[in-house]
Amino acid sequence: MRFCIRKLGFAGAHIAESAFPQQSLVKNAESLDFWFIQPVRHRASRTPVLLPRRVMTRPRVRYFAYGSNMLTARLRERVPSAAAIGIGQLVGHALRWDKRSWQDGSGKCDAEATSRNDDVVWGVLFELDPEDKPALDKAEGVGAGYLEKTVNVLTEAGRVTAVTYCANDKDTTLRPYHWYKALVIAGAREHGLPASYRSGLELVVTVSDTDTARASRHKDLLPDDGQTHR
Repeated sequence: MRFCIRKLGFAGAHIAESAFPQQSLVKNAESLDFWFIQPVRHRASRTPVLLPRRVMTRPRVRYFAYGSNMLTARLRERVPSAAAIGIGQLVGHALRWDKRSWQDGSGKCDAEATSRNDDVVWGVLFELDPEDKPALDKAEGVGAGYLEKTVNVLTEAGRVTAVTYCANDKDTTLRPYHWYKALVIAGAREHGLPASYRSGLELVVTVSDTDTARASRHKDLLPDDGQTHR
């Protein structure tokens, strides 16, 4: 049996002999950037050969979170591949808490377009695998209170294009639950959003969730800092 080394998507991996019980071929793949070993049937030779193969992958999705999904633990519960890449601001939008939740009927965050340059919504930019995007759409309720929107987020490095979700089912009489506001503030603190912006979040009026099991489940996502936000 002959072995070929094919392109995969990682570099500098150490390949142990035990991984290939039939024959030890390569002990260190640092010089074989982005390759892996695969057996190829051949009657004449047992010499490893390099056969390049380009792996075509879809680009990762950039997502701008401004509500409870700013908290990494919350987002990864829904989208395991999510990784924070920085913070930024959405100019010409104002943070509202009047989006009607399709799950519990309470108020959730919305980045409402105002077209006023002095209105800003701060948030966190994440990248996630495109295969996880449908799960995020479902969790956010696309078509059931939220619409997907492409936005330009202002960061220290310049403008970044990302997707986010904006509400199309709103009720200004709604209030968020205590635990939801706590998730939003915890995410803002985790990623270092400006203190003045976080102070504004603290002022939001909340209501108690009568479903104690649901409230407890979400509170378990909060960092153990002993702080509550009401």
